[in-house]
Amino acid sequence: MSDAPAAATATAAPQAWPDLRGWNLYFLSKVILAWMGALDLHILPNLLLLAALLVPLPWRGARIARTVVAIPVAVALYYQDTWWPPFERLLAQPGVLDFSASYWLELLGRFINWQMVALLALLVCGYLLLKPWLRVTTLSVLGMLGMAAMALPLPAGLQFAGGGDATAAQGAGATGAAARGGPASNETLDAYLAGFYQQQAGLKTTFPPAHEGTPFDVIVLNICSLAWSDLEEVGMRQNPLFDGMDVVFDAFNSATSYSGPAAIRLLRASCGQTSHTALFDPVPAQCQLFANLQALGFQNELAMNHDGHFDDFIGDLTRYGGLAAKPLPIEGYPRALIAFDKSPLRRDSDVLAGWL
Repeated sequence: MSDAPAAATATAAPQAWPDLRGWNLYFLSKVILAWMGALDLHILPNLLLLAALLVPLPWRGARIARTVVAIPVAVALYYQDTWWPPFERLLAQPGVLDFSASYWLELLGRFINWQMVALLALLVCGYLLLKPWLRVTTLSVLGMLGMAAMALPLPAGLQFAGGGDATAAQGAGATGAAARGGPASNETLDAYLAGFYQQQAGLKTTFPPAHEGTPFDVIVLNICSLAWSDLEEVGMRQNPLFDGMDVVFDAFNSATSYSGPAAIRLLRASCGQTSHTALFDPVPAQCQLFANLQALGFQNELAMNHDGHFDDFIGDLTRYGGLAAKPLPIEGYPRALIAFDKSPLRRDSDVLAGWL
């Protein structure tokens, strides 16, 4: 029997393939939602994030640091891929800070698509069931690469079935854009918009000389975010209120959907449209619709179903719209609703009847 120690040998364990683990849910959800058209997938930053997570790191501390950095990047990238508005637009409206907590919850409910939530829940269940049997990371990588391939432009001369009509339509659109000053681009659109503002700057309403006695009233109804197309959609284009009027002017637009700027544009209807920024410049007297009507002998009056304090709505009407009429007192009317800043809202019919 030999007293020599036994020789021990060991072989290095084979290096495991990269595994995204829980990150698979992140990328698979993006693939599914983008395929359904619910995401505007930005391919390049998503592929860069995928590649960074696939790089094998032998040190545990390095993997933890990568995860700490990747989580906020992934959250921001997911938000960028959605159709939701950027945070800059939210921060540009200081009035949203006055929203009540209940209204914030209501807004959150409007943003959530419960069908998508159910779909993502099914995705989580499927992932938990399949991960012991399949390499889910392979599915995630193939899915992202497939979305990247779909985003690549087709070579010239290649098109899908039925693509001839689409190509012809694109060609017709390009021809029309060229006739208006070149192919569609930021520069073309900016030039078109500048030309529109230049044309609008020369528009002025000419009023007749003032005279005594006006045998009729002029009622201007400004309803937040309501258009004629909305009334048509709900079958309210014909209604008793409009039926009781002799003439209704409806061939116009305010070029904006938010209540404050829309009201300012309406009050400046005696002149052409301006940019949004110019709305908050001093308004020339000749552009003030109600000042022009007052010069004709009308008495200006103002009735609102709210107090006008939110976002200084009543101040905007005075400073930028030239409307100096004192609002009709509405404290005596019963409360119909509660606004998003917890202020009371009165029923429109009560306010109109009280004014009348």
